[in-house]
Amino acid sequence: MKASTCALLLGFLLSVLVVASPLGDMGRYSPVEGALLQGSIYAGGYAGSVFRPSPVALIVNSSRAVVYTWNASGMVVSVRASGRGAIMSGFIRGEGGVSGLVSVFQDIGVRSFALEGDADIYVADGILDNGSLVVAGYFSRRGSRDLDVFVARVTLEGGIAGVKCYGSPDYPDTARRIIAGSDGYYVLGETWAYNVSQSDVLLLKLGRDLSLKDSLSVGGAGIDTGEDLAITRDGDYVFVGATEVEGVKLGFVTRVSSVGGLLWLRGYRTLGDTFLKRLWLDPSAGRVYVIGSGTFEEGRREPFVLVLDELWGWVFNESQLVVARTEPFLSLSGDISGGRVILFRSGGVSLVGPGDRATDYVFGPTSLNRTLVLDDTPELPYYAKAIYGWRVLKGVVSSRVCPEISVRRIDPSVSTISIEYRELVVERKPFERRLDVGLVIRRFVERNIPVFLLLPVLVAFLAIVYSTLRSTPSARRAGTPSPG
Repeated sequence: MKASTCALLLGFLLSVLVVASPLGDMGRYSPVEGALLQGSIYAGGYAGSVFRPSPVALIVNSSRAVVYTWNASGMVVSVRASGRGAIMSGFIRGEGGVSGLVSVFQDIGVRSFALEGDADIYVADGILDNGSLVVAGYFSRRGSRDLDVFVARVTLEGGIAGVKCYGSPDYPDTARRIIAGSDGYYVLGETWAYNVSQSDVLLLKLGRDLSLKDSLSVGGAGIDTGEDLAITRDGDYVFVGATEVEGVKLGFVTRVSSVGGLLWLRGYRTLGDTFLKRLWLDPSAGRVYVIGSGTFEEGRREPFVLVLDELWGWVFNESQLVVARTEPFLSLSGDISGGRVILFRSGGVSLVGPGDRATDYVFGPTSLNRTLVLDDTPELPYYAKAIYGWRVLKGVVSSRVCPEISVRRIDPSVSTISIEYRELVVERKPFERRLDVGLVIRRFVERNIPVFLLLPVLVAFLAIVYSTLRSTPSARRAGTPSPG
């Protein structure tokens, strides 16, 4: 394995030592997304309980943490490093309904805007492009259950420079992620138009003027949800996400050609529900790093990194799987930004590297015994699952009437807290499981499914042969006693 791969994996695993809940109000802070920009960590999420959340942003460097809060109910759902700024997107609730929230953090300060209109508006993601914000989200007209996608260009002065809306009649369509390409923008989302009660992955290809160039629906018979995407050197699309079939949740990675053909598809399921959340594509090597979470021992959900190497320019080969674990057990979530991994939990955040180093930003006391790096690559053949029945449909959405969207400047409250940080120590070793008889039997059955399926046929064949042999004249003579 190349040194760059080792450094990324080791840095990720070193970063799993996340701080315990800090003192005071910050103990209620739950980051859900993060990004790295100019040596600082930008994390967004919510404060309070998940049932009554308030949006919160946290900027952490080596000496302090700056906390931004909005006096409203809502949540930050996306954090992106884009250009020379960090973009945080989400929503807030008010008496008039739901408004989209987007904030840009730059050296000159923070600018935060609410996107309001005659509909409930949710901003799912945003990027900084050519001196303006390009945001993607979805809206629902009040009194209607239909959802449609919107993409808007918002100036840094707080104006709307353009907005387009797309969807399918009478079926929900949503956006989750937006990235910039050489010839426009790509929006990843979900659509229910072609699977009725279950969702498919939706991809919109837009021009620089936000006009629709193409749209794809990718999925099968399950509930298919895309979480992140990247564009390969050849212009193909790589998606990661989760699919649910008959109550079983699998993470998936798929590669779709730029002309709409399904090139590669693989599912991954650990001992329990498995989710793939974020990916980073190394543009020089074609290597894909995927952040996910799964169950590797009963009762423990843990983060992992899956490494995929490109083969023949259109498929991938699973090359490594590493699991992060702390003792005592901590519930962790992760994100990846520019090839460096950020891990966080309620009340804490830590950062990878460089190299074999990681930094833990501490707001309060922690009581961890050790951090483990568990290489579970030998089990990859058991986790990888074939997924059948997926198809790609083109031209799945059309233009829709947009709500009247206006932009209002909203200033968050700002406070500063002091922090301490320290380097982490890690113990690396192979993943060693306790003997699980049930798991051994299950894997024996899975490995020998063809034998079990053919066994009744073999038994029937042997029974026919035996019956035939017994009924032949030679067999009857052999069984008849000779006279006298």
